[in-house]
Amino acid sequence: MTVLIVLGGMLPVPIPAAYAKEDLAAKCLAAAVQMSPEDRIAACTAMIDGETAPLQRLVWARLTRADAYLKTQQFDLAIGDYDRVILQFPDNIVARLARAYAHCRQGNIAASLADYEDVIGRDPQNAAGYLGRAGTRMTEGDLDGAIADYERAMKVHPDNVQAYLGRSAAYRAKDDLDRAIADCNKAIAISPERQYGYLCRGSVYRAKDDLDHAMADFVHAVQLDPKDLRAKAAIAGIHQSRGEQEAELAALDEAIRLNSQNAWIYRLRGFARIQADLLPDAIEDLHRSIELDPKWPYTRLWLEIALQRSRQPSQLADAAKGLDMEKWPAPLIRLFLRETTVDAVLAAADDLIISKKRGQVCEANFYAGELALSQGAVEEAGRLLRLAVDECPRTFIERSAAKADLRRLEAASRDPY
Repeated sequence: MTVLIVLGGMLPVPIPAAYAKEDLAAKCLAAAVQMSPEDRIAACTAMIDGETAPLQRLVWARLTRADAYLKTQQFDLAIGDYDRVILQFPDNIVARLARAYAHCRQGNIAASLADYEDVIGRDPQNAAGYLGRAGTRMTEGDLDGAIADYERAMKVHPDNVQAYLGRSAAYRAKDDLDRAIADCNKAIAISPERQYGYLCRGSVYRAKDDLDHAMADFVHAVQLDPKDLRAKAAIAGIHQSRGEQEAELAALDEAIRLNSQNAWIYRLRGFARIQADLLPDAIEDLHRSIELDPKWPYTRLWLEIALQRSRQPSQLADAAKGLDMEKWPAPLIRLFLRETTVDAVLAAADDLIISKKRGQVCEANFYAGELALSQGAVEEAGRLLRLAVDECPRTFIERSAAKADLRRLEAASRDPY
């Protein structure tokens, strides 16, 4: 097989396909070359399949390809690359840490913990091992275990900002907000020139419903890094909590101008546009979010709400085939598909981990309220939405959405015509 190239205005000149592959493979480890994850995968695959590079470069090619697989949520393929590296080099800590993270993203908590414990066993002074294991423990709701690991990381590296940010998040999940703020303050003291501590503290202030202080921290975070999408989205969230729809949408528009390939930002703007009754625009945003991240189930739920309000056909039954229907929020999806009851969803929301139960009960009430609203059961919708406002954590988007819906219901009751 050959590839044709054109030199100046001359006729096409055939070159061997092997040369084209070599050119592609050279881009695999070229960090300065901006490439999509898909193109990076192709480049590294060409390098690996060529088998002509030195062994160490082939190892880095697999690690690089695995990282690109992670970005595209192809966790099995990422883990396969890490397995190959670890098989050849059992002491490769980078591969073990990355595989542990991939297992966690995949939902295999036991395998993730096993990899982190292997790293810690090989090197008890490896702070990344403790930080990674803490993150996995946070995912499974083991907040006390996570806090213990963050503290182990602090003993190894006393000025580790990530350890303080992580422990703050764990304290916030336990509703221990004063300790959470203290850790954010420590992160700021260690690294005042970076935005992370301010994002941390602003999030805790928002959880305390101290919106003015939260906004001040988020604005300062943007000043430190004008391209930080989390800071832009956090500012939009404060506007949302204040009921300032135009300002919220403007902040999200600015975030999308910064990064038009981020599914999360489109999802947030889709939510906001539903609340602003801009349904065609909301549907467009949510479809774009699904294109970029087809596996996130909450986008499908919000799209269903937008479609119902627009009196358009449901797309949820087909979408459910590609979602994980074995874990939360699968009961919510079944509720919208009329395959279960509100009582069954509330029962499924129960959990031994208090913070997890609180979040799931919040969502059960909110989405059940949205479904009741779409069916014209206004009184039941109002009851469920009030429960959502009362029970949802202040940082949950469902709480703000429930408050907005209740305001609309109240206005409609005053002026039914």
